[in-house]
Amino acid sequence: METGAPPAPDALQALLADQVETLALVREARRLGLEEGDVIIERRLAQKMRFMVDDLFEAEDPDEAVPRRWFEDNRAAFAVPALYSFEHVYFRDSGDERIEAALRALRDEPEADWRAMGDAFMLQRRYGEAPAREITRLFGAGFAEGLEALAGQGGWQGPVRSVLGAHLVRLTHVAPAGSPDYETVRMQVLERWREEARLEANARAVAEITARYRVEIEGLSR
Repeated sequence: METGAPPAPDALQALLADQVETLALVREARRLGLEEGDVIIERRLAQKMRFMVDDLFEAEDPDEAVPRRWFEDNRAAFAVPALYSFEHVYFRDSGDERIEAALRALRDEPEADWRAMGDAFMLQRRYGEAPAREITRLFGAGFAEGLEALAGQGGWQGPVRSVLGAHLVRLTHVAPAGSPDYETVRMQVLERWREEARLEANARAVAEITARYRVEIEGLSR
């Protein structure tokens, strides 16, 4: 099956001999009790049981009111963050004397080549629809807060400081944060609801299995 062709007689005999040895060694190991207290074997058996429990779960199609109610209880999980589109001119030193001159030039000459200004930047000079958390990851929280403060202001502004230096920024578009309605994210809601239902069902099944056994812990019993 692995090679897509029947094995030659010698290869078949080798496969059979290997399987016979494997089964013989497994049975002998069980006879000697070698599986007892073996953490690797115990974890593998527990893993197989979890797989079996998981395979037994079948999520029925719920009444529409069920996922809709679940969505209302978990609406925050589907919130859409604010997205920022902006261009920037970078200066390594926040005290660079060129910053003020560059800002005047950008404001006085709308067609000025802003890409040729400032210092070389290792990341992008233009970002489109970047969420605040991504901006924070790249530039630091201070820059993200500064960018948020520029919302509603047109043209070039700054300097806005980041963990990398200082930036002259032109905010070109802001898509405000929002919360989608149920119909918009219905399929994602159903998927998340089914996953949560599966996890809860599996947890109940494992608890029921555990309850069949008497458990003793350091002299205590239950």
